[in-house]
Amino acid sequence: MWFPLSLAAADAGGMLYAKGSVTVDGNPVTDSTAVLTGNVIETKPGAVANLNIAGTTVIIQPETLVKFATNDLYIEHGSVTVASSSQMRVHAKCSTARPVTSAWTQFSAADVNGTIQVAALKGSVGISYGSEFILAKAETMGAVPSTDAKPIIVSEGQQYNQYERQGCPFQGKKGAPSAASGSVLSSPVAQIGIPAAAVAVVVTLWPRGGNSISPTEP
Repeated sequence: MWFPLSLAAADAGGMLYAKGSVTVDGNPVTDSTAVLTGNVIETKPGAVANLNIAGTTVIIQPETLVKFATNDLYIEHGSVTVASSSQMRVHAKCSTARPVTSAWTQFSAADVNGTIQVAALKGSVGISYGSEFILAKAETMGAVPSTDAKPIIVSEGQQYNQYERQGCPFQGKKGAPSAASGSVLSSPVAQIGIPAAAVAVVVTLWPRGGNSISPTEP
């Protein structure tokens, strides 16, 4: 019996559109598929995937492995670009990035070459920490970020860098301000300005049927 893919997405949590070599739990995606909580999505070199969830669009960049969990993504390695009005959370090892308000927010998050990177493209993003590494391939989803410490705020047009360390939580420079000021802070934490041209970049993926999907405000 035929039924719309949108209904499947409503039950499953999201729809994934693939361009290039993309797998879900190791199974190739030739065009599109519904995704469930706990599914592991991997993009091979040169491949891109577009994940549509209620209130959120996620571009999964090439050579990225993530676990999907309703309103959470867990990055094993690689990078994603998120546009969300539902405060989608992105976890990378100990770090968790999420929009600070329910207003439409765009940000990128990456775990590449031993560095956690979060760039606020539209709106502001808060960075908080859990008590243990969270890996996409782990059977459990890992610890919930601590609510004791005030999150680091990355304002629109700024980028946050955190070098990975063994053990959690990450420790930033003692006395460093929680709100980004646009200047470069000394390592292991750095918040730097993003060129205006980079803020304006929108990644678009065309799924079957020719309708473009991009992380822009609906």
